[in-house]
Amino acid sequence: MIGGHRAYRWIWRLSLRARLTLLATAVLAVGLGAGGSLLVITVSAALFTSVDSSVMQTSQDVVTLVKTKQLPNPVPTAGPAQLVQVVNARGGVLSASAAADQVVPMMPLGQLTAAANQGKLMVIAGEEPGREGPLRVFVSKVDAGGGVAT
Repeated sequence: MIGGHRAYRWIWRLSLRARLTLLATAVLAVGLGAGGSLLVITVSAALFTSVDSSVMQTSQDVVTLVKTKQLPNPVPTAGPAQLVQVVNARGGVLSASAAADQVVPMMPLGQLTAAANQGKLMVIAGEEPGREGPLRVFVSKVDAGGGVAT
């Protein structure tokens, strides 16, 4: 039996041109699928890197505003999708961006303190009303002379 297993016997009844067309189509489909997957992974990584860079830059800008005692309310941001809050050591919101809550901190005080001590970017779940999906958060601890702001 030339065709091997009986289920694949029909392939050998096709002309050489038809078999080569099927093979080329299968190879092209696999190649396009792999290329598309690689493209999605690469673009996602670049997007996350860009967002992380923007978050870090905004954090540095806000720290500078707090240290120089020039913090406006609302805090200026790069766009409406960026949320910024300046929270005092007791958990009260001192200033926030236009889209952020002006009264309730986005994170509990204990979590804010722990994040400020770690000094690294983190992802928190965004399961509150008005927020969809996770938030990429960077918390900076600033000694503002009269107290600590986060």
